[in-house]
Amino acid sequence: MSADPLDMTASVLVVDDDPEGAGALAAFLGTHGHRVRVARSHADALAVLAEVAPDVAILDLDVALETAASLGDPQRRRPLLVALIRPETAQRYARAQFAAFDCVFYKRVSHQVLAERVTEYIKNRTGRY
Repeated sequence: MSADPLDMTASVLVVDDDPEGAGALAAFLGTHGHRVRVARSHADALAVLAEVAPDVAILDLDVALETAASLGDPQRRRPLLVALIRPETAQRYARAQFAAFDCVFYKRVSHQVLAERVTEYIKNRTGRY
């Protein structure tokens, strides 16, 4: 987040191997003023995390389950963790894996719902409504 207490924008990391989906989500969140970085793999996500500590991480679990563990590092401020899953692969993940996330959505969730969740999180974190 910005040092400005009135700033309601967030630094968002999107990790998804689908370039069109990740790009569309990043563009949509950008229209809401958020600063978005996209990574296509866990390795790409680690490179982004070396540069920035995101306020929010939106992760395609089929690509980025390991990235969630990296974001849980006690040396870092924990971001809002959002998991995106495909209905057909949801059974692969144990309930305990979902418990590490603040929100879990199917990948077909609307970008508007994700933007609202990001904004709600920033409002709660900053105490601004």
